[in-house]
Amino acid sequence: MASPVFEDFKNGFRVTVFDGSVLNKDNVTEDVTNKVGDKITENQMQLLECIAGNPFISAQKIAEQIGISSRKIEDNIKKLKRLGLLERIGNPKSGYWKLISKDEQLKDGSIN
Repeated sequence: MASPVFEDFKNGFRVTVFDGSVLNKDNVTEDVTNKVGDKITENQMQLLECIAGNPFISAQKIAEQIGISSRKIEDNIKKLKRLGLLERIGNPKSGYWKLISKDEQLKDGSIN
């Protein structure tokens, strides 16, 4: 089970406690590689790993962790959404990222 994530905001803070249903960060790389092969870049893989570690992470925080611009992060997020690997749940401020598993893609017919 993942450790709680503590985030400070201007007007408060948020603690995220995971119930174990979030994909394990160690399995993200393997699962993604099996699904898309050579279509995914190293930056996209790092982006997915950041999200696996904290589904509430902002694009700005991901950019800081990976060391590329926020604009490049946004471009990579769009590509990962198109590939069916990533989904945004909720609104931009209080929502979170959901990594799409191979099983979920098979259920909805996204992959063969």
